[in-house]
Amino acid sequence: MVNFPRAQTAGQILTPVASNERFRNRWRDTLDDWPRPIARAFTSHLRSVRAKGGSTGTLPPYWVALAYAFGRSRHLHARSVDDMLWATTCLAHAIRIEDDLLDGDATIDVVIFAPALLYVEADHLFSRYFAHQSKFWNSYHRLIRSTIEGIALASEAQRSPKNSPRRLAHLYIRECDLFTIPLTALCHLLRSLSPLPRLVKAAQHLAVVGQAVDDLVDIEPDLEAGRENLAVLFLLGNRRTPGAAHDDLRQHIAAKILFSNRLRKFFAFLHRHIICAEEAIAALHLSGADRYIISYRSSLLAWEEALQGERSASVVRLLQSR
Repeated sequence: MVNFPRAQTAGQILTPVASNERFRNRWRDTLDDWPRPIARAFTSHLRSVRAKGGSTGTLPPYWVALAYAFGRSRHLHARSVDDMLWATTCLAHAIRIEDDLLDGDATIDVVIFAPALLYVEADHLFSRYFAHQSKFWNSYHRLIRSTIEGIALASEAQRSPKNSPRRLAHLYIRECDLFTIPLTALCHLLRSLSPLPRLVKAAQHLAVVGQAVDDLVDIEPDLEAGRENLAVLFLLGNRRTPGAAHDDLRQHIAAKILFSNRLRKFFAFLHRHIICAEEAIAALHLSGADRYIISYRSSLLAWEEALQGERSASVVRLLQSR
């Protein structure tokens, strides 16, 4: 596979907040209430997710950082922010299992029952804050539906000869609609939706960055699975040949990485999205958000420099994975 150094992008679609110390007791309490076979299978799934995620560095996922920054700036109780993020974490893992089953990355066993239990956990927690007639629920259900549709459509698009970077980036935004739920919930708690469009816009731009970086790391396994992800489309550019053999695509990508400026343009595309995210939230004056964006950008720059510095070695590994 392409053994690029693992970057902390804080943007992977389903980065498990479960690895955060503040949520570990909640996992323990939640799983204690589950049937033991399902709890065991889900625990095994969690370990697998963390192992695949590699080194996560120090930055939290973008949706966690935005929620905490917004909560602090509006003087919301930390417990309320934690609850919104915990419920979203449950939703994220429910959909992660379904997505893994779709991609063939998970074994079909009793873990298939875990998503239903996770959806119930999330609903139960949100219902402590929002009455049944609250308008929050309309947004909640819409965003879950959009996420599921986005995952299905993106999976289909990655196997389609009509796929394009613009369409796939749009579908990646839909995949990550789930992670605007805590921001939506916090705005409803404040009874003020005016900050929400800017928060959502920032989240969407950061979602594209995180998904695109994941795609760059996952070029080889995605090609093996017959998927042409955003990084593949971007690196191949107009030279893309729909239906090309896996080995041919791999050689074309290796040539682009080594002999063209497509990799640099790819990172320029990512940095534009970071700038757009920064501009979106600037007017909200969120405590700590500016430092987070700076750290995010620095992490991405460091990773880009590392990749540029070892382009030849990466290409050799790509070609040797045949």
